Amino acid sequence: MTSVAGVVVALLACAVALQGLVRLAAEESSGRLGLVLASRYGRNRWWLTSMGLLAVDVLAVLFAGGLGYGLGATMTTGQVDQIQAGPSAALAYYPATLLVAMIGGALLAVSSRLVVLAWVLFLWAAIVAMLADTLQMPDWLRSLSPLQHTGRVPVADLDITAVVVMCLLTVLLLAFSTVWLRRRDLAAG
Repeated sequence: MTSVAGVVVALLACAVALQGLVRLAAEESSGRLGLVLASRYGRNRWWLTSMGLLAVDVLAVLFAGGLGYGLGATMTTGQVDQIQAGPSAALAYYPATLLVAMIGGALLAVSSRLVVLAWVLFLWAAIVAMLADTLQMPDWLRSLSPLQHTGRVPVADLDITAVVVMCLLTVLLLAFSTVWLRRRDLAAG
């Protein structure tokens, strides 16, 4: 799998996650979330279930995109090993895409209006992924994109230290967002 295809699939997965968060914000601002939470379904359960479903969505997009690329590359080149290489390269971006999703989740937990700011991070990740070399961006600017820390898989090796750090940050953001969401008032409902 080319590194560009892996990054494109990762960006698609980030977009799916952020769109899911925007949908959750819309549920809150419309008042429907208040009706759900007025029942026996508590905030923590709703939030953790929603974040779990977003994580599954991201995983599905990464796997399907990698598999699609792998199948296409196999049909084009005749190299059967591309079927396995596609999904494994795309799945290497899972921690980075989850981190982007949880940054958006933390913004949503603070206020349903702030979730749109996560799209700025998505846009920056896309600019870094596609134009950093052309624009000759310095490393410190590139490092502001979570996708950059994964490395150019499969061309370069996966940076395990960065993966562990991204996973820890994701868990910390999940914990922060769970606590913060429980403490604030809903926008409507």
